[in-house]
Amino acid sequence: MYQLINRQTKKLKTMKTLTNNIENLVNNLEADYKVTELKSSARVHSTTNYKSLKFYKANRPIRRHIKGIIESMKKYGNISVGLVAEINGVLYILDGQHRFTACKELGVPFEYKKVVLKDTKDIIQLISSLNSNSAKWKDLDYLEAFAIEGVKSYKWLKEVNDDFKNITFSNLKNIFGWKPKEFQDGKWSITKAELFKGLRIVRQLNDIIPILKDNGVSIRAQLLRAPIDAMKQPNYNHKKMIQTIINGGSIWSNDETILRTQLLQQVTNF
Repeated sequence: MYQLINRQTKKLKTMKTLTNNIENLVNNLEADYKVTELKSSARVHSTTNYKSLKFYKANRPIRRHIKGIIESMKKYGNISVGLVAEINGVLYILDGQHRFTACKELGVPFEYKKVVLKDTKDIIQLISSLNSNSAKWKDLDYLEAFAIEGVKSYKWLKEVNDDFKNITFSNLKNIFGWKPKEFQDGKWSITKAELFKGLRIVRQLNDIIPILKDNGVSIRAQLLRAPIDAMKQPNYNHKKMIQTIINGGSIWSNDETILRTQLLQQVTNF
């Protein structure tokens, strides 16, 4: 009995912390996210009109742990609140989409606090900061979100990432250039010329990956940085790269620095 009470107490403390985080966020939104109006920031809204609320398209999809939330709500009730933004008269769930789904499944009211935002400019950063309390956003989450928002460079990169499954996103960042803060703020951009140049390297890398595998080379993102650097050179020779792989040898077992030096010597035209 003591263990059950202790677990429940810890659960309540955690949920109280999450509720306090929402309250603090709402209180600071006006300065940080250009909130035009705070609709009763101390008030908790409640609704079973689930159709009146929408998921924001750039937020991440519902994950599998929804079942755990449902079981928790059956035991303890809905002891946390979500955050909803009203944008142009439409209500979007920014935080609490899993709790909303659980409430809908159970047929109980979804409780939330509401803010009215001027536009969608800072919505993605707001969503990512909310989600960072439970699962920090990864670069692919930002890519997906800004691509959905229609940011051209992110749409291009997402298409490349979707089309070339053999190439990790880490390698794509190396090919197209990437700065974390710029990328996460939605300010990363490339020109069409840079896109086509990067695509050439992506296709060449995609060519050599199965050849490397066939010749017993263990593929990892770190190893591929060396051939990517070689492919960026204006005098790169793709036929020489393929021949270097087929010839094998100890070159591919070297560390990244040595491998890069040797590849530049063997696969470029001097």
